[in-house]
Parts: sequence; structure tokens; C-alpha cells
Amino acid sequence: MAATGLTAYRQGIQTVVRGLAGQLQERRTAGSPASGDEIRQLVKESFERCGALKRSELTEDNRSKADVCFVTVDRTLEELVHETAVYPADEAELAHLQDALDLLLAAYEEGYTEETLPLSVLAALMEVRPISACEPIVAYIESRVGPLTKGMEYQRGRGPILLRLLNDLLRRLPRSQSQSVILSGRILMLLSSAYPLGEKSGVNLRGNFNIGKGTVFEQEAEKEMEGAKEDAKKEDVKMEVEEGEEEELPKDAENPAESNPSQFYTTFWSLQRVFNNPPLLFAAPPAASTSADADPFRTLKNGLRQTLAAFAAATKKEKELAGSAKEGAVSGKAKESEVDAEEGLEEYFFPKFLTSRNLLELELADSNFRRQILVQMLILFQYLLSLTPAERTRVQSFHPLNAAALSPFVLQTENETWIREMRSRTLDELDSMDGGRRFRKAVQLVLQREQNWMDWKLRSCAPFTKPSLDAAAESEKARAKLRAATRKTKKFPYKMGNPNLNRTWQHNTTTLDGFEPNVADDELNYILREYRLEKNRVKQQEAQLARAAPNSSQRHEIEATLEQKRIRLQALHWRAIRAASTQHLRHFSLIGAGDVEKLESLVDDERRRKEEEEERFAEVDGKDAAVDEATPKKEYDSDSSVLGLHERKSPEVAKGKEVSDVKPQQQEAGTPEPEDAARKNAGGGDEPGTPPPKDVTMPGTPGTPKRPREEDVAMQDGEVEVKRQRVE
Repeated sequence: MAATGLTAYRQGIQTVVRGLAGQLQERRTAGSPASGDEIRQLVKESFERCGALKRSELTEDNRSKADVCFVTVDRTLEELVHETAVYPADEAELAHLQDALDLLLAAYEEGYTEETLPLSVLAALMEVRPISACEPIVAYIESRVGPLTKGMEYQRGRGPILLRLLNDLLRRLPRSQSQSVILSGRILMLLSSAYPLGEKSGVNLRGNFNIGKGTVFEQEAEKEMEGAKEDAKKEDVKMEVEEGEEEELPKDAENPAESNPSQFYTTFWSLQRVFNNPPLLFAAPPAASTSADADPFRTLKNGLRQTLAAFAAATKKEKELAGSAKEGAVSGKAKESEVDAEEGLEEYFFPKFLTSRNLLELELADSNFRRQILVQMLILFQYLLSLTPAERTRVQSFHPLNAAALSPFVLQTENETWIREMRSRTLDELDSMDGGRRFRKAVQLVLQREQNWMDWKLRSCAPFTKPSLDAAAESEKARAKLRAATRKTKKFPYKMGNPNLNRTWQHNTTTLDGFEPNVADDELNYILREYRLEKNRVKQQEAQLARAAPNSSQRHEIEATLEQKRIRLQALHWRAIRAASTQHLRHFSLIGAGDVEKLESLVDDERRRKEEEEERFAEVDGKDAAVDEATPKKEYDSDSSVLGLHERKSPEVAKGKEVSDVKPQQQEAGTPEPEDAARKNAGGGDEPGTPPPKDVTMPGTPGTPKRPREEDVAMQDGEVEVKRQRVE
């Protein structure tokens, strides 16, 4: 592009941009400010008229021309923003600055500028303006956070720019002014809404401690320091009763803050160094150190013991002044009054302490101050307990493990025991204060959430979102549940109510010998039933063994009984597999290494299918039986005739029926009956008083028939069984 053409293009862009800014200002002055869509439409039409290129229209042929056009548009919009960003500014000037920023944002949305340009311009404005003038810019970012962060990648591009912009402003804010605290909260809320919960930029992945802001307290004069050292040496001699063992203070120990206030002042405020940077406890002692200060844990133990003793004395004195004679007596069901709840809302934590020597006594008398120190102790204890070997083993099982956040220190067993005891005493001290139970529960809940947060960081900030469900797999699961819910229930296996009665009925037991269980007929079902019962007994014995005291006689008896039951369970398992191999060998490919429960399920499914098929066939037979029952039947005087038995459709009976059918026809036609047939009928007919033949009986039918019929004799055994079941 020639120099003349470039100058004309630049002038055209500047004219368009300034004209748009003036148009927006006029509309705002008239009381009808343009909306975001209207601004984008104006920018699109104006830039198209002046021949501006979009980023999406960049090609290899017009690259040199496009680069010049892009730089021209970016610089023109940036100059407009800086011209309108005057300070101090009234409401009209702030509105004009907002219009200029909207033009820049609309040009980015339409593709005429680089995506990082709006946030880069805002960051430049923040750097040159005082904190009081940055609040309107923060308000603008809050109102335009959607377009500014649309499609933003959090690890590159606009993501780091916005994060650096807001974090720089947070560091500039003073912590002593309430207005700055409000602005700080707004910035943090903006960050939490713009970035996802799993964003790693604000989670302190390495677990570093903020050691830049320590607690400064007054130093002793030389004479007083020497006296304090002598007192410390005496205390160390008293503590060295046994190597590695701490001397316990009695409950009625004197208050160290009153007995030696000078030495307690130094001991108390020196704890802040450890609270601020706990790894100091594991630092190597200096070369020219005495035995008293060689072990940092010994110094910590001494300081915490004195602090808890001073706090206990202050709490006791506070209760005595309040008229409470019972120390530490807190009702388990006591309810906090509404007045206490309202006062609790007015209690705040402050990040800094007043460390003047003359104020220490007054601070110890304040329960809020004591609570803050006790909370610091609990935080320190939680950190130290995360360094135990057991906790380290638990953490190393995380996958993937963030090794950078894993502390290299390991807590010794003796120190772990001491820390747990001190933690219990600290919680008791919290309970002894007014409203302490409610406060302790809140602190424990916060510490538990902090532990969950640490576990999440140790897992390399695994994302919380779960992958979408597979539609086909979920649909198949739903169908399987539907089939299971609509499946016909299993038939009750015993027709007579229980296994013994059912076996007695099926085997037609009439003597005592018949009551012996015939396992051979139903061996698999019998063994499976015994297997289930024995397995339940084993589970009950295992539960009793878990509740039994160690090394007790009851425990030894249960173990012996359990061993016998396990041996019998294994024997039943082997017998079930052996019995199933003769009838259900086809299922062995599905039960793996002898899964008896799976085998029983397969056998039950097969039995259920057979029963359903039998029911379908029974419905068809029932229709035929209904037709037979519709025909009139003669009443018999025999006991077996009550069953309403059908005739046996044997070939002989069928032939007899054909002959009987032919006989009436012959009589109707007037044909005389043959002599052989007449003689046969005369010899085989039933005359009155003729006794029944002995060889014609119905086995299994109760009672003796008075006069057996030919059709009763010709009954099929299967039909007799069906009719007997109906009567039953």
C-alpha cells in the first residue's frame, strides 16, 4: 500500500471512529444511549464503508495490506480510549469513556481487532490511574464480562491478561480501608465468575506459605533478655525430666502471663513465626546453638503449653466475673439465645494484631482474641498431622499425584501423639468459652473443607465435570431394569407349603420308611438349599467374631466353630457342582470357576421358562377341557366318579364306539342283528346282581368302586393326575 493510500486510509478510519464516538455521546446526552447490538451494527456499517478488513478475511495475497489495516484500526481505537480517559472525571466523562470502550469491544466482536486488544487497553488504563479511579473500570468489566470472556482460553490469550489485570489491582488495594475491602470482594467475585472452579491459576499448586507479612513485636532489652534466657534454661531443666517426654502442667498451674509477663510476652508472640511458616519446625538448627534451642519442636511445645495455661486462666477469670462458678460445664443440649447469635455476627477476624507489650494483658482478656490464636493452633495442627506416615501413604495413592504440593517432611510418632493431645486440649478450650460449641463446630467444618481442598490439589486439580453418559448403554440399562421389573414372579416351588410336605405328597408316602429324604431324586435343589443356609450361618459367625473382644475365650470358640462351618461350606460347594454336572452341564461355561450362586440363578431361569411354557400348554388344554365339561355326564355311584374323569381314547374304545354307532343305524334300517353280535352282547352285558370283576380296579383312587364302568377303566394316567390336581 502506497504512503498516500495509507495516510488516506488512516484518516478515514480516524474520522469514522471519532464520528461514531460523537454520535454515541450525542445519543447519551439526549437520554437514549445506544445498546450493544446498535453499537455493533453502527461499527459494522461504518467500517465496511471505509474498506476495513476483518481478521477472517486475511489471505496470503493481501497479508501486507491487511497487516497495515489491522494496526491502523487497533491504534486508532486505543488512542480514542486514552483521550477520553481523563482524570479526575465527572459522570459525563466517565460515560464518554464507557462509549469509547464499547466501540473497542464492538470492533473486536465484529472481527476488526485482535482479541486481546480490549483487555490490554483496560490493563494499561489500570496501571496509570489511582485506585479511586480504577473502580469505574472494574464496574465496566463487571457489566461486560460476558463479551469480554466469550470463548476465552484460560491458559493463553485473554485468560492470563484478565487474571494479571485483576490480581495487580488486588495487590495495590490497602487492607485498612473498608471501601478497599469491598472492592477487593468484588474483584474476587468477578474472578470466580469468569474462571471455572477447577482453574489452577489461583489454587497455589505448590502449597507455598505467605511469609512476606510477618508479625513484628517489641524486643527485650539486654538485661531483660538475659533474665528471660535464664528463666528459659530453668524451664528446660524442668522439662528434661525424661528424654523426649514432656512434663505435663497440672490443672491448677499458675498463669505464666502473670508470673513472668516479660518472658511470656516473647514466648507468645514468637509463636507467630511458626504459625506463619510451619516448615521452620523441620529446619536444621544453627551450628552454634545450645541444647535448649536446638529442637524447634521443644520450643513450640513450651510456647503452646504456656499459651493454653494463660488462656485457661483468662477463661476462668471471665466466668468468675460473669457469675459462673462451674469451669467448663457446658450443657450438651443448651440452646444459644438469639442475642448471642446476633452478637456472633458482629465478631470479625483481623489479619493483624496489636503487639504492644502493654496491650497483651487486655488482649488475653478478650475472648475473640483468644479464639483467633486457638484457630491458628488448629490450622498448624492440621498441617502437621498431614505429615504423618499413615497420611503420607494415603496421599501417595492419589492418581495423578501432584508431587510439587507434597511436603518432603515426615512427622515422628512421638510428636504426632503430642499434637493430637494438644489438639484435643485446644478444642476443649474453645468449648469452655461463651458460645464455644457453636464456634468449634464451624471451625471444624471449615478445616474439613480445607482438607478436601488440599486433597483436590494433590490430585492435580482433577476436573469436577463428568463425561456425558453413553445413550446406548444407558438405554440398555433401562431396558434391563424394565425387563426385571415386569418379569413374571417365580412360582412358589412347594405345592404343599414346605419342602417336607411337598416331598411326602409327591412320593405318596404311606409308611414311615417313605419319610426318609430321597436326596437322589432332587439332589441339586437339596444341596443348594443347604449351601444357602450354611453360607448365612458363616456370615452370622463372622459378624459375631468381629464384635468379640480380642484374645477372649468367646472369640476362640467362635473361630473354631467358624472354621468347621467353612469346611462344610466348601464340601457343599463341591457337592453342588458335582450334582449339577449330571443335569446342567450346559451351564458350566457361564459360571466361571464354580460360582454356585450364578449356577442357581441359571437353573432358576431355566425352570421359570419351562413353567411358563407349561402354563401356556395348560391354557390350551383348559380350553379343550371346557368343551368336554360342556357335554352332559351321567352321575356315578362310585367314589372315583366324583372326579368327573374322561374316557380313555384308546383304539379299542374308539372301535367299540364305531360299532355302537353302527348298531342303531342298522336297527333303524330294519336289518336284523347278527347272531354272533347278539350272542356277544348277551354274554358280555351287565345283568342286575352281577358282581364286578376283580381285575378291573383303579389304583391310586380312594375307595373301592361299587360298579366299575368301562370308561373308568380306560382312563389315561395323565388325565387322572390332572383331574386330581384340579380337585385338590
